[in-house]
Amino acid sequence: MKIIIDNREQKAMLWDKEGDPSFPGLEVEWGTLKTGDYSIEGMDTPDCEYSVCVERKSKADLFGSTGRGRDRLKAEFERMAEFDCALFVIEADLTAIFRDPPFLSQMRPKTVYRTLLAFSQRYNVGIWPCPNRN
Repeated sequence: MKIIIDNREQKAMLWDKEGDPSFPGLEVEWGTLKTGDYSIEGMDTPDCEYSVCVERKSKADLFGSTGRGRDRLKAEFERMAEFDCALFVIEADLTAIFRDPPFLSQMRPKTVYRTLLAFSQRYNVGIWPCPNRN
C-alpha cells in the first residue's frame, strides 16, 4: 500500500519529509491531492472504484476554519462528500476543544462542535478527534 501525502501538508502525520515510513512495508509518496491531506494510491479521487480521503486539522486550525475560514471548510467538506470513505482528523479530543480553546480564538467551543456535527451529518464525513498529534 502506498500513502499519498499532499505536497501542501506542513506537518505530515507519521512520516518525515523524506517519506521514510514508520511502518515496514508501507510506502509513502508526496503528491498533489485535490481534496484532503492523505489518501491511498489508486483511491485518491472520487471517481475511483473505492475512494479514500483524510483531512487533518490542528486544534488552532480547526477553530480558524470554523470561523473566518468557514466557507473554505464547507467547500472542503462538499468535495470530501464525493468520496466513499472521508475522514476529518482533529489533533485534539473533545475535552481539549471545550476546555482549552486556542488562546486568541474568538470562536466558542460549542459553535465549533456544532459545526463539526452538522458538517459530519450533512456531508457524510467521519469526525475523528484524537487525544493529541501522535
